[in-house]
Amino acid sequence: MTAVGVERNRNRPLTLILPWHENRSMHFRITQKVAGRLDLIRSAPQQGPDRNMRSRTTVELFQYWNDVRGDRDLPRRDEIQPADIRSLLPNVFILQGHADGSIHFRLAGTHICGLFGDELRHRQFSALWLSEQQEEAASIAGQVMKRCTPMLVAASGATATGECLEVEILLTPLASPDGTGDRVLGALSPLSRPMWLHMKPLQYLVLDDWRAVDAEPFPASERAATGGVTAIPNAYDRPIRETLHLRVFAGGRRN
Repeated sequence: MTAVGVERNRNRPLTLILPWHENRSMHFRITQKVAGRLDLIRSAPQQGPDRNMRSRTTVELFQYWNDVRGDRDLPRRDEIQPADIRSLLPNVFILQGHADGSIHFRLAGTHICGLFGDELRHRQFSALWLSEQQEEAASIAGQVMKRCTPMLVAASGATATGECLEVEILLTPLASPDGTGDRVLGALSPLSRPMWLHMKPLQYLVLDDWRAVDAEPFPASERAATGGVTAIPNAYDRPIRETLHLRVFAGGRRN
């Protein structure tokens, strides 16, 4: 990969800007270590409005979450009505944080389970990621709950035989019925539909980039035009014969 810009100085870290997804970029800070070893440290996420959501599912779920929460930091689980987002449900999931710090899937859409060729019942969110990135992925989801801040994650899925699939993941804070902010309402959307999809399950996800999403409500005029966000149709945006639904795990909704 060719660097777009490189700043060199023996006495300070190197700063590289690398091409990513055509008109996007990834920002890294590389610090030189003894014996020429390099540590790659991702820079802080960009703050403020994010107009680069790529999936229609991401756009519509974010708008729905924003509408339901109103002027609060986050909505409650019992305020989320599946009938209102019926077309999005196959790609929607809910995570729940636990006292020991673990974060597990509570609900998972059928398309998400299909991508991994397995039921995600009780699985940890971090288990879907490359082993070296599991702690970071869990930390991102944890920050969504702790700081009540939506996050947009760009990732790539890999199969056992080396095929890759770009996916976009939205993570928005969600409260339990008692008001405790211990859940995440999210969406995982493939950005293409290769022929091998659902024939070769993804083995893990690779974290490419993540950023905080501005949670200010969209003006009504912008909502009519998908919130001013440039989005491509989701890979599943075509007639589907199977029933669109969420898989509800045992020990689910209370109260």
